[in-house]
Amino acid sequence: MVYNVSTSWIDHIVCSKLLDDCISTITVHYDFVTSDDKPLSVKLTDMGVQLCVDDLTKACYSSVKYDWSKISIPHYKSAVHAGLAHVNIPQCLLGCDCLCNKGDHLAAIDKCCADITTCIKECTDACVPTLNNCATKYNVPGLNDVVKEKHAAACAAYLDWVIDGKPRSGYLHKAMVSTRVAFKFALRHCKAAEEQLKADARAKQLACKHNLKAFWKSIARDSCKRVSASVNKVGEAVGTSEICKMWQMQFSNLYNSLDVARSKQDFLSKITSDVDSVHRCITVNEVSVALRHQKKDKSAGPNGIYMESLIFACTCTFESFLHLLS
Repeated sequence: MVYNVSTSWIDHIVCSKLLDDCISTITVHYDFVTSDDKPLSVKLTDMGVQLCVDDLTKACYSSVKYDWSKISIPHYKSAVHAGLAHVNIPQCLLGCDCLCNKGDHLAAIDKCCADITTCIKECTDACVPTLNNCATKYNVPGLNDVVKEKHAAACAAYLDWVIDGKPRSGYLHKAMVSTRVAFKFALRHCKAAEEQLKADARAKQLACKHNLKAFWKSIARDSCKRVSASVNKVGEAVGTSEICKMWQMQFSNLYNSLDVARSKQDFLSKITSDVDSVHRCITVNEVSVALRHQKKDKSAGPNGIYMESLIFACTCTFESFLHLLS
């Protein structure tokens, strides 16, 4: 959290009363330059580290990209509702207060949180279509238009040649060689005429009035590649190292240009005067309203859950998380 004069807060810290009592100091590192926020360090006293029952950090950063525009929300909600029905809510979540620190109770809460997270991730994998986005350096422009048919003919001729015992002469051998040569020539032509084939593909997208969004996205993607590949000077800075230092000084001066001491004091005074808010219960409706205002099309968090997985989920999902926060 960064104290500033803005009335809009981007980042917040949510913790239990037990954890809040263990915090001795919180420091904002104003001398550290990052993209848009200042890092925050917290010093805890009498704090032990206990491993969770399930390690949620394994393989949580997946290359799969979901197409949330094609999701069937009723189907996803029913799947999440059915999955959460099999998640066991431990008795300690309902009977103990927030100051309970028994080891078996903490382990049960960790397992419950892991089960809820796993349920949401499995329902997301099962109900949300994925995007076939495999753009790599091996993609060749014009592959579908020029090479696809020749590749299919070469594969068919090769299979016929293998089934016949791989003869060194004859019709099947000649067909296998000729189709393979045609395929390689077509692939070589695509690689040599890459820019022209890209331009032809963009022209086809522009001619299709129903695909204008894809056209402009392709133009922006190609333009960014050209710029990043050729530009090595910004202002008086030349080279990668000098450009990084220039932007570092730019954002450092920008973030430290305002005096926020008064805003910081006002914020601390408001927190001190609103002591009763610590004991106020969060309602399901508040969680639902907060989720509706979250941004979409973002990467998954450290637990592997996308924001859309919570936004489109059923009410019982919010109730499960409220039990963990209570």
